[in-house]
Amino acid sequence: AAAAAAADAQAEKLNVQLAEAPLLPAGVETAEQSSLFLRALMAQWKRVEAFYEAELQRSEEQLAFLRPQLSSAAAYSRGGARAGKSKQAILINSPPLTPHEESSMARAVTSLYRELQHLRNFCIINYTGFVKIIKKHDKLCTSAALGGVALPLMDDLPFVCGAANERLCEQLEQGFADAFHDGNVQVARNELLVRKHSGVSPQGLAVGLRLGFASSLFAWLMWDLLVDTSVMKLPSTGRHRWTAFLESQIPVYRFCGALSLGYFLWGAVLYACIKARINYIFMFELNPDLALSPADAVSLGTRQLTLLLFSLLLQTKALLGELPHALLPGIFPAALFIASIAISLLPLHRGRLLLLSLAHVLSSPFFAVDLWSTFFADALTSVVKPITDFWYSLCYVATGEWLLTSRQQGSCNQSTFFSGMLAPLLCALPLWCRFMQNLRVYHDTDRRWPALPNALKYAVSLLVVLFGALHPSVGVFDSMQFVSWIQICWLVSFITSTLYSVTWDVLMDWRLGRFSAGGLRERCMFRSKGVYYAAMSADLVLRFGWTATLTPGEISRATAGSGQIALQCWRFGVIIAEMGRRAMWAILRLEAEHLHNTEGFRRIDVIPLHFDRRRPGSPSGKEGSPLPNDKWRGRGRLFMFMEVVSYILLVALLAMLSALVRPHTLVGGDLDET
Repeated sequence: AAAAAAADAQAEKLNVQLAEAPLLPAGVETAEQSSLFLRALMAQWKRVEAFYEAELQRSEEQLAFLRPQLSSAAAYSRGGARAGKSKQAILINSPPLTPHEESSMARAVTSLYRELQHLRNFCIINYTGFVKIIKKHDKLCTSAALGGVALPLMDDLPFVCGAANERLCEQLEQGFADAFHDGNVQVARNELLVRKHSGVSPQGLAVGLRLGFASSLFAWLMWDLLVDTSVMKLPSTGRHRWTAFLESQIPVYRFCGALSLGYFLWGAVLYACIKARINYIFMFELNPDLALSPADAVSLGTRQLTLLLFSLLLQTKALLGELPHALLPGIFPAALFIASIAISLLPLHRGRLLLLSLAHVLSSPFFAVDLWSTFFADALTSVVKPITDFWYSLCYVATGEWLLTSRQQGSCNQSTFFSGMLAPLLCALPLWCRFMQNLRVYHDTDRRWPALPNALKYAVSLLVVLFGALHPSVGVFDSMQFVSWIQICWLVSFITSTLYSVTWDVLMDWRLGRFSAGGLRERCMFRSKGVYYAAMSADLVLRFGWTATLTPGEISRATAGSGQIALQCWRFGVIIAEMGRRAMWAILRLEAEHLHNTEGFRRIDVIPLHFDRRRPGSPSGKEGSPLPNDKWRGRGRLFMFMEVVSYILLVALLAMLSALVRPHTLVGGDLDET
């Protein structure tokens, strides 16, 4: 305490002297001012050093108090679990701990361990701030740069090295492992870091209800498609409505299905990062209170999936003639599209982040590039087909095509502007943005590696899009005709782009492929090595499917067969495979960025570990925020009750309409008006 007070007094004195120093024009600084600035900076990091040493001393005292108790518990654990002898014979002078004492000691060790982790994070954040201050000073005052003097001095400080803190953490991990986990340090470390919550989460209950309702809707939909279609005789106009559904309305459902799948996969990525202690919030520089959690992503996915299945069920019953004929055939996909956009953009802070990220990517040549913008742009390159379906759905809704009858629909699908210009442009736009981002990185850093080779990767992928746009049938090979030179060039660019992308994924994005580490890397955050080998193998196979999605001319026509249903299933299967591959890529990409700072977006390599700072039901998600009050719990229960009641009422209404209209359909109703 005395050292901290002295450091505070010295820092205040130097701050006063620095404030009273005469001001000079920007970029001009005297040696006296530079020395005074350095002394003031050193006084500030001495304050951090004094606080660090005081907290470290307090932690050492607590560990000294806990060490005999941990040794006693460890001896009891070894005697009972390993030697197989009776507890009374092993511990004569050290009686076994009661369950209450074990729980109390475990809480004390966990609290001390987390305090040490928070102290480590405190040191990292302060070190980052000092580095940025020095770099800012050197940028503004080039004539008196301090980086060469201040940074080496600061690197030798104890709070920067953190050796004492790491030593205490290792002692706590080993003692906790011996006392409670039979010497398994990995299990002990995981338990010390994880914050466990008791009770049932209201959000988890809501997700469970939605999944149950979605399962019921899916079973009902399968019954109508597999049973009713084989029992009920459809009129000829009904078959025409099915054809219009497959050609004009299925892209809307495909986009909404891809959106639901994206929420689930993003939740899986975040869950894997939290389990591996990958601090994605720190690396992306996101607001912890506003960033999506895995539970939030899954909740959005279940809500979107429920709406999708309900709309599909309504559309199927309309096609089967089980709903009043006055209902327009396009009202259900149009309503689903509008509801999906509302779910994605509301609340406003989430929609604002999404729109700002998209604007940042599209204007990448004119703004500095960070990790989040590159990650977001890479994700866009994997959803070129859903993006195309989005613009088709927007055309379907905005032009009022959904208000027409089934025979009159198809203008957006048959538009030469959409298929000949807009679709190739949408396929090429994400690749072009990543290409320009890499050029901007090269411009800002003046380093050719890895910016220019990465830009070349996207340039080769753009060739595939260019071939597909200029020659739509380039991917269709006929055994009765010779292969043209255009097809040979397309095939070469297709294979080159795929192998280039796979190699870059493994060696650069994931930092794998080190022969000294068995084809992996020296440090891995996932325990099983088979995960990495399986990811490399899957990436090699699925990358070919991703390259196929870049061809606007539909390479899938030659491989999916002539049936419309088979073609639509092929398209959606390719989307699922590519989105799954991108989720796998995202996890390993974030792991590599956490460990190696692969593209140099962070000024320092070390980052704090991730802690789950949300409490169940807390609206802010801040650590230390009060538990949810009665008003918040009551509001959540009210919303959940209203949601369940709305599901029940909708299903009851749908069942009643089907029961009223079904007899007319069974005797051969006519659907000529649609």
